[in-house]
Amino acid sequence: LAVALGFSREHNGLDACPPGPVTVLEGRPAEPGLIRSGPRTGVSTGRETPWRFWIDGDRTVSPYRPHVPRRR
Repeated sequence: LAVALGFSREHNGLDACPPGPVTVLEGRPAEPGLIRSGPRTGVSTGRETPWRFWIDGDRTVSPYRPHVPRRR
């Protein structure tokens, strides 16, 4: 989300409440046909539930990688 919004580490700690330096404005809704959903990346439980939502073609969305348990 931070990448999609253009934030970097220099923005850490900024106040997002008015009258802070970050302002959230209402934008245009996404086209319903472009909204995709799928399992969370790297989460082993609930993979049948589409907890992750994105807009198709958005370059800031990481690809899905299934959870791989760590070996001990």
